Amino acid sequence: MAEEVNPENLKEGFRVGEYFVSFPPGDFIHEDENGKLFANVDVYKIHKDKAQKINGAITPEVEQAISDELNRILTMAVDEFEKEKDNVQD
Repeated sequence: MAEEVNPENLKEGFRVGEYFVSFPPGDFIHEDENGKLFANVDVYKIHKDKAQKINGAITPEVEQAISDELNRILTMAVDEFEKEKDNVQD
C-alpha cells in the first residue's frame, strides 16, 4: 500500500495541480552520464483529507508540469541571487 500522510504535514516543497512535490533528505540533485542534471523528488497525490505518495511512474504530462515548475523556481532563485550580488557590488 502506498504511504499516506496528512496534507497539512507537507510544507517543504511545492504544489503542481493536484500533486505535491518535495525533496528527499540528502543529495537530491544528480547528473546523468550525458551531463544532464536532474532532481530526485517525492510526489504525492493530494486528496481532500490525505496525500498519497506515488510509488512509480507518473504521466509524462505531470512529469513535464513538475519539471516546468522546478525550472521556474530555480530560475527565480538564480535571478534573485544575481540581483543581490549586483546590489552588493554597487
